[in-house]
Amino acid sequence: MFICADLDFFFSHRLSIARDVQARGYAVHVAAPGASSNPRVRQKGFYGHSLKINAGGMNPLQELATALQIRRLIARSKVKTVQAIGLKSILPTALARRWNRQVVPIFLFTGLGYLFTGEASKLKAIRIALRPVLKTLFRNPRVIFVFQNKDDKQEFLYRKYINSNQKTYIVPGSGVRTERFPKMPLPKNAGLHVLMPARVVGDKGAREFIEAAKIAKTARRDIHFAIAGAPDAKNPTCLSPDEINAAKSFVTFLGHQSDMHALYTQADIVCLPSYREGLPKALLEAASTGRPLIAADAPGSREIVRDGVNGALVPVGDAKALAQMILSLANNLDLREKYGQASAQIVRQDYAMPIINAQMIQIYEDAQAQTDEY
Repeated sequence: MFICADLDFFFSHRLSIARDVQARGYAVHVAAPGASSNPRVRQKGFYGHSLKINAGGMNPLQELATALQIRRLIARSKVKTVQAIGLKSILPTALARRWNRQVVPIFLFTGLGYLFTGEASKLKAIRIALRPVLKTLFRNPRVIFVFQNKDDKQEFLYRKYINSNQKTYIVPGSGVRTERFPKMPLPKNAGLHVLMPARVVGDKGAREFIEAAKIAKTARRDIHFAIAGAPDAKNPTCLSPDEINAAKSFVTFLGHQSDMHALYTQADIVCLPSYREGLPKALLEAASTGRPLIAADAPGSREIVRDGVNGALVPVGDAKALAQMILSLANNLDLREKYGQASAQIVRQDYAMPIINAQMIQIYEDAQAQTDEY
């Protein structure tokens, strides 16, 4: 059973591995908001279970209600392995598992998010309150932890949410369907296009991107900046409508886009100044397309952006350094092409979907072996 707070995220990031598991003879259950009535779930031959889950904020009573619902779903479906994806799904699943001890849970952290990285006093207080809860919920030898980068794993070890004796794996992202994101030559437009593929929120670096656009356009007016992604009001760092309107003279806001490959082929540089990621699928797909990358030197992003090889890393939160790097690449076509070539090669060697799926299948087989022993 895949447990997810967002059904669209399941389809965009976990559909391939779910189909691989299904092809091996397993029944696949999907528990997410709206899953029981979604025709796509049924068309894929999955069992859908609608789940009420609080996607924004943290309310103990709501988390408990979600945990009780997950407990009932596990008991009714008689699944032996559950994979909770993302912290909003992991917490109630960890609680539900205390009533379903025969189940082996796999907790997949897709990034630690603003709850772990935010500096607001409220977030710090929540982290302090959560620490004993997480230690209690996570301390079980049958729980399997999957991180997308080594920094997130080390963060959990440092904070003692988990210990070094527990089963942990690092699987870099959800894989790229390289046939859907084939390598394409860089565009030969008169101007130069810089694309940021992310939600319009502060912890994705949207403010730094906007400020970098202001700086860079004073040197080269022919550089066009665009953000492909929608604002996320549930995120406390979301840019306000006034901020977005004020930035429209420097940046084009494209909103949510369904055909990202077309946007990548039109871009000369793909940029993500995010403060922290699991392993950003947007950068993986852009790299597969053969684009040079610029990112903040942050966990997750630096897994795919290899400084001086396929792109450049700049300090987190430094809009001036970001602008300077954009201008440097904008003025050097040969370097952009070199980085783009390396990007496409790195993805095909390390991040193609069959490679990542094989790593996840091994983890599922490990979990299955535990259920057989129980």
